[in-house]
Amino acid sequence: MTSEDFLKRAAEEYAALFGGTPPAISKKRGRPVASGLGVSLTHSGDYIAAAIGTGTVGIDLERHRPLDFEGLSRRFFGVPIVSEEAFFKAWTMKEAAAKAYGIPLTEALRQNNPEARVLPWIKGYTLSVIGKTPLIGMWIF
Repeated sequence: MTSEDFLKRAAEEYAALFGGTPPAISKKRGRPVASGLGVSLTHSGDYIAAAIGTGTVGIDLERHRPLDFEGLSRRFFGVPIVSEEAFFKAWTMKEAAAKAYGIPLTEALRQNNPEARVLPWIKGYTLSVIGKTPLIGMWIF
């Protein structure tokens, strides 16, 4: 399934849940946008996820894999993180913030993102979402 197909399906499900016609989704600077709504898209491994909210939203999904967690966290976060779980929580929260606020990932990696939430997910994956307003829906395929 392409990201365009996925967003079309998510928009159709959004309309079925909340009434009306599916919101028009297009891309701006390579990112999905929906008329009057915040939209964010992520994929990792075999999964694609989207978040839709009444304001700015960001979502990130990462499949766990062997990495130099301590070295990467020192380089990108400025502090060492040696736990796989802690590293992927921090990474997904920061990447979700970058998507939500339209800032470069390198900038988001150095920031604290207390408004990001890590959501329960399938073992071996970490999923985080952020939004300035309440999240309306999230679709995972």
